[in-house]
Amino acid sequence: MAVLSFEGCLTLSQTLCSDFWTTLQGLFWKTAFAFLLLDAYRVLLLNRSEEGWGLSMGFSTLVSRYGKVLMDLLFGNFVFLSFLLLVTRYFLEASFGASRYIDVLLAIFISSYFKIFLIVMMVWEFPSSVLFIIDIFVLSSNTVALKVITESSIEKCIGACFSAHAVKLFFRGLLDIAYRDH
Repeated sequence: MAVLSFEGCLTLSQTLCSDFWTTLQGLFWKTAFAFLLLDAYRVLLLNRSEEGWGLSMGFSTLVSRYGKVLMDLLFGNFVFLSFLLLVTRYFLEASFGASRYIDVLLAIFISSYFKIFLIVMMVWEFPSSVLFIIDIFVLSSNTVALKVITESSIEKCIGACFSAHAVKLFFRGLLDIAYRDH
């Protein structure tokens, strides 16, 4: 029967922690990619239903519309996640290091699993109002995930998630105004 020394336990612990951290990083990047991919499809559906995309579009119109989608996807989500982290830090009074911020982001990415219902919209035709119902589901699951991660009251978490989603919606409105002139 072998007896592990303190150094052996420490080495084993460090190896397990590094393996866990590598797995967590892989999960983080995979969920971030899925989050952005599903949000890109959501933005495409919204733009197609609002602007009536047709087959007779010119190249410049196509480039302009996809540029708007890309701006909405990248900067809209950057504004959303940045504002959510700021609100988590100051409004929820949660003080934690960089690893906890990654935990909050991972919780938001995973709790946005209702966006998976957008895949059904690829197969069947649904009205665009279904997108807003999915957004409400995502908002509610993000609120619960934020409550679990920060251990704050549900009212504060509702305020934090709602304000972050409102800032993202405001940013989307600014993009609509900016691209309306083109």
